[in-house]
Amino acid sequence: LEEGTEMTLLQPKSFEVDKNKLDGSSHDRFMNTLHLKLAAQTTFHKIVTVPFPPELKYLLAVVRKKVEKQYEIVTHGVLANFVFLRFVCLALTMPNQFGLWKTTPNEKNIRFFVIMSKVLQNLGFGVEFEKEESMTDMNDFIRENRDKMIEWLDSVSVDDEEDEEEEDEEKEEQLSRSRSRNGAYIKISEEVRMNCMKWMFTEMYKNRQVLRRELEKKMKVDEWRE
Repeated sequence: LEEGTEMTLLQPKSFEVDKNKLDGSSHDRFMNTLHLKLAAQTTFHKIVTVPFPPELKYLLAVVRKKVEKQYEIVTHGVLANFVFLRFVCLALTMPNQFGLWKTTPNEKNIRFFVIMSKVLQNLGFGVEFEKEESMTDMNDFIRENRDKMIEWLDSVSVDDEEDEEEEDEEKEEQLSRSRSRNGAYIKISEEVRMNCMKWMFTEMYKNRQVLRRELEKKMKVDEWRE
C-alpha cells in the first residue's frame, strides 16, 4: 500500500468528489473523480499483485472453510470484511501508525484515505454506492474490478500446503486405481494394512521354529552351491 498512498504526496491533485466540500482551487469534480479512479486502480493493482503473507493466507483458508459449511453465499463478503476492515482500510486511514508514512498525514491526505477506504471496501463487498450520491461515479470502477476482486479473494484463501497434499493424494489415488485395473495391487486403508501386519508378525512368531529350520536348510544349500 505504501506506493499507492504516496500518490497524494507525489501528485498535488485533489481527490475530493463531494461538491459540498469543494473549494475554489479544486472545483472540478469531474477531474477529481478521474484522479480518484486512477489512485484506486493503482492501489487495487498493488494489493492483488504483491505476495500475500502466508500466515494470513492460512488464516483466511480456515475462515473460508468455517463459513462455507454454513453460509456459503456470503463467503466472499466475510473474506473481504476480514482483509479490508481489519487490515487495508485501517492502514490507509492511519498510514503513519502502520509504517506506510513516516509523517502524520494532513487533513487533505486523511480525507483522501477515507474516500479510498470507502471505495476499496465497497469493491471488496461487491456493493455499489447508492446513498452517497457523490460516490456513485465510482460504481463503474467497482463493476470493472468486481470479478478480479473475487478471483483474488479466492487465491488468498487457500492453504498452499494443504492444497499440495490434496493434489498428491489425488494423484496417488489415480495411480492406485490404474495399477488396480492392471492387476498390480489394490490400495487398502491404513487400518486394514496395520491389521495385516499384526497378523503376519503373529504368525511368524508362532512358527518361528519352523522358519528357523527352513532358513538353516536354505543357508546350507547356498553354501553347498558356492
